[in-house]
Order: sequence, then structure tokens, then C-alpha cells
Amino acid sequence: MFFTPRHALISSPLPVMVAQDKSAIFYWMREWAGVYFLNGLIVYIVSFFVGGDEKETA
Repeated sequence: MFFTPRHALISSPLPVMVAQDKSAIFYWMREWAGVYFLNGLIVYIVSFFVGGDEKETA
């Protein structure tokens, strides 16, 4: 088998904060997905308390 040494694959690793900055779009996507989910959850819970006009059937 042929193995490439790890140091040959990663010749110049990024500093931690630079890597975090490059992945910031994924953090924002996660944030907006959470806001979207929370909106849906609030609408779902409120739907239990908002009643429609119930008509009696004889």
C-alpha cells in the first residue's frame, strides 16, 4: 500500500481564527435555519390557542 505522509498533505495549515472566518457562512446558515425553525414552532404552538368559529351541527 501507498501512504502519503500527513505533513505532505497539509503543507501550510491555516491558523484557527482564519479557518473559523472562512467557515462563517455555515455558522450564519445554521443561525438562520434556527430562526426559521423557531418561527415555525411559535406558529405551531399559537395555532392551538387560536380557535376558529365552530358551528353547531344538529
